[in-house]
Amino acid sequence: MATLATIRTGTWDVLYTYLQTTNPISTNNIYSAKNSQLISSVGYPIVLINPPSVSVERLTVNSQFKEAEIVFNFEIYHTSSANLKALTDEVIAKLWEGQQTFQGQRMMKMMVEGQDYQYWEDQSKTIHMATFAVTFRFVERG
Repeated sequence: MATLATIRTGTWDVLYTYLQTTNPISTNNIYSAKNSQLISSVGYPIVLINPPSVSVERLTVNSQFKEAEIVFNFEIYHTSSANLKALTDEVIAKLWEGQQTFQGQRMMKMMVEGQDYQYWEDQSKTIHMATFAVTFRFVERG
């Protein structure tokens, strides 16, 4: 049976590889954490796939199952609100297109929820940020 750490890193790698290589989005700036050094060296746009929160349940019905809820919080940053909207829509569309790929990795029942938008001034630039959560059910027989 997969461990919590294996589920966490394995599913993050699946999303990252899918959006970076398999069905790439229009930017290569996909990361798991944001810091000021990243922003100064890479610039905008930035797509963050934060490490997921995972809650695991064990079920026994004729054989043993492990089912986990996996929640990824995405943050997308851009210096233009129109470009932010376009990139956010692109990421969500690519995720929906990837359902078959994700199901092949035992990541079932994808849901996208909780879209939010914020902006602020940062050294003569307006930074726009969109956030949303993507939830999967990870199912394993053991």
